Amino acid sequence: MPQHETGPKKNALAAQMLRGVFSVYLFIAIAVTATHMVAEYINTEDSIYQEMDQIHKTFETGLSQSLWTMNDEQSHTIPQGILNMPVITRVQLLDHEGKILSDIHQNITQENILTKSFDIYYDNGGQLNNVGTLILSSSRDIIINKLRYSFIFIMINAAIKFIALWIIFLWFGKRLIHTPLHKITQTIKTLDLDNLHATTIPSTVNNKNEISILTDSFNTLISNLSSAKTDLDNIHQQRALEIEEHKNAKKEISELNKALDDRVRIRTLELENSKQESQQANIAKTQFLARMSHELRTPLNEVLGFAQVQARLLQHEGSQRQKETTQHILDAGQKLLFIIEDILNYSQLDDDVNDIPLEICDIDIAILEAIQQFSESNKDSKIQINYSSSKLKTKSNLLKLMQVVIHIISNAVKYNHNKGSVNIMSSIAAEGHIEIAIQDTGVGISKEHWKEIFSPFTRLEYAESHQIGGVGVGLSLARSLMRKMQGDITLSHSSPDGSLFIISLPRSEDLDIRAQL
Repeated sequence: MPQHETGPKKNALAAQMLRGVFSVYLFIAIAVTATHMVAEYINTEDSIYQEMDQIHKTFETGLSQSLWTMNDEQSHTIPQGILNMPVITRVQLLDHEGKILSDIHQNITQENILTKSFDIYYDNGGQLNNVGTLILSSSRDIIINKLRYSFIFIMINAAIKFIALWIIFLWFGKRLIHTPLHKITQTIKTLDLDNLHATTIPSTVNNKNEISILTDSFNTLISNLSSAKTDLDNIHQQRALEIEEHKNAKKEISELNKALDDRVRIRTLELENSKQESQQANIAKTQFLARMSHELRTPLNEVLGFAQVQARLLQHEGSQRQKETTQHILDAGQKLLFIIEDILNYSQLDDDVNDIPLEICDIDIAILEAIQQFSESNKDSKIQINYSSSKLKTKSNLLKLMQVVIHIISNAVKYNHNKGSVNIMSSIAAEGHIEIAIQDTGVGISKEHWKEIFSPFTRLEYAESHQIGGVGVGLSLARSLMRKMQGDITLSHSSPDGSLFIISLPRSEDLDIRAQL
């Protein structure tokens, strides 16, 4: 018997409900608890940064005085005092030239993951002078120690809620579902057709619900069956003399059943044939759709080529609207191609370590060609691009240099104000290398994002909020190309009035810097 009852108990509605509810609840509880713990971790980091700010404010006066007066003893004593703060694991003090005056840390193996630097200023008669830098660090052990009890409380709280909810659901599930259904199933198993009037299920539920209705319906059914059985017994007794007629009727019923079986067999065969026909129709439909998909894909790939042919045909005899529509298709295709080529070029950078040939290039040609190519693909732009010939030459790759310049110009135009300008100038730097300065009158880049803009797939909040196109690989690709050509790109200056990018190029060692016309 125990083996036979294991299956029903395991598959009982109450058990299935509990497993389903608590599987979902467990997932939600784990997700909420993890989110809570992450939030606590982030809040703890913020509090440590705030404590660092307070420590800086507390010791800034003493540090600035010691650095200004070159008091080495005090410059070592104050950092030692800061190190005694509970949240500080390392203190570095640098002078205004970046020289390390003090670097002390606690003897712990955990790496410092929180670091913040503060500039130290000395007020000399109302004039602030930068006298050094204070760098404070904290470790993961500090964060864990602060979060230890919070994490324990969060986990205990989640466990208590889970266990309490499990017990409550178990109790109510057993009382409201399992026990009443068990009584019904046991009564059905012990049903005695010869003693139907004694077979009833006592109702233990006061409120009317599905189980109580099922119980009442079952009792009514048993009562009706009992009455029907009594009537059938009376009829059987009355017709005892008609046994022969019943035998004949049974024979007729047998023949009817045989005919019905034949009809069912024929109908089954018809259904199987219909099923096969349906499967064949589905296969034919699938093949048709696959063939049509292939046939449609080919002309779609020819749209851009057709637009180019159409543009040439409409140059002399097409209407202005037709020309604009065709040009719009070509411009959109070219912009999409430009983005795809950027992504492909960036993905292939690691495979092209030494395959960029360098040669003597005319900077004027590279810049003017880049301006012309950009202008042809952005004819609707109202941004003015200015450049004066410099007659400089460099050792680089002409096509790659043009590509780099196009990327910088494209960003300068996209982030510029309406009717703004882009000014390009090339010159010889004091160190002897050649610099191409590209300055725009755009919205500028905040200083905290200066390093991010050269990372791949980086887009600033301004680009997202103003729906500026691009995938964020232009500057990263341009810098990578320049460094492979022994050059570099830097953001020299940026403000709300515009940004200044500097492209550095090696000077040619094979000829004079200035070419003679």
